[in-house]
Amino acid sequence: MIEFTSKGTPYERGLAHGKRFAPLVREHIFADLTIQPGFEAQIDDILAPIEAGVRRHASGQLSELHGIADGAGVPFADILKLNFWPEVTMASAGLKFCSLVTFADADGGPILGKTSDHPLFSLRFLALEHVQNPSPAAHCFIRGTFVGTLGTRAGLNDAGLALVGAAIISDALNRQGVPVQVLFQAILERCATVEDAIALAETMPSVNYGAHIMLGDAGGHTAVIERMPDRMAVRRPVNGLNFNTNHPLAPETREHSASPSPMKENSEARYQKLKALTATAPRTVAGMQAILRDHTEPGAICQHGAADFHTTGAYVMQPVQGIMWMAAGSPCQTEFVPLRV
Repeated sequence: MIEFTSKGTPYERGLAHGKRFAPLVREHIFADLTIQPGFEAQIDDILAPIEAGVRRHASGQLSELHGIADGAGVPFADILKLNFWPEVTMASAGLKFCSLVTFADADGGPILGKTSDHPLFSLRFLALEHVQNPSPAAHCFIRGTFVGTLGTRAGLNDAGLALVGAAIISDALNRQGVPVQVLFQAILERCATVEDAIALAETMPSVNYGAHIMLGDAGGHTAVIERMPDRMAVRRPVNGLNFNTNHPLAPETREHSASPSPMKENSEARYQKLKALTATAPRTVAGMQAILRDHTEPGAICQHGAADFHTTGAYVMQPVQGIMWMAAGSPCQTEFVPLRV
């Protein structure tokens, strides 16, 4: 697995990132960006409001993306597309599907878990990034990410706020919104608590797909935000549990999914499996890791090709202890390594 540290201003971080991984950034762009039929003539028109939204809500991230492009010697538009491909293709391609679980009442504080489901080729670009922000107003954090992007698979900041996410395909479009990955980084940089993150998410609607944003903080609080282009809901734990896959669950959001049938069926099967597994699993780190390694069908949590989904990473978060456990590969074949900010 690639591991690197990003420090300095956002542009300086991006520039160093791009220079260090220039060949991989170019390879990632080539591997990931397959134009979907009907979008070639629309890309510039779609990118323009996305760029404007990022500038409006998170201008530092836009500077960081410019730095990656300059460092790697690639067009800025290619970096925008690599980072925001689901938005560019109107949520028809590039989405990543995941399963999320919270043990809110575990001894010693909450435990959050996530599988990260991607095409197999993405393992080549998987990285652990240590972000050192020079400003006292911005948190330092660690995250699982992909080279050439500011994407956050899972992250933990120096205030003890942990975040994991899973995509939701929405039936709405908001040209004034921001990509959900921009919100993920903004939460890690600006927020110290679950309530801080909820308040920030209220101000940053998504563009054309949404996300379950599962959070835990050093005070032991947890919640899941369902952030959609035109609506938002917050789910609190019930009986010490919260879990989801890739379809909306809250009363405000559940009727607003636009997932095609294969994705919907896969998501619902995994959700039912999580319902069964969480009913009996020990509420420990080992119990969470066992859930993330589950292979039983239907609805295996650790996926190996069903509906062309592959689990290429997994994370277990202990926000009270300030630990992120990362399995850089399929969790059934890869050990979880404990990491701190």
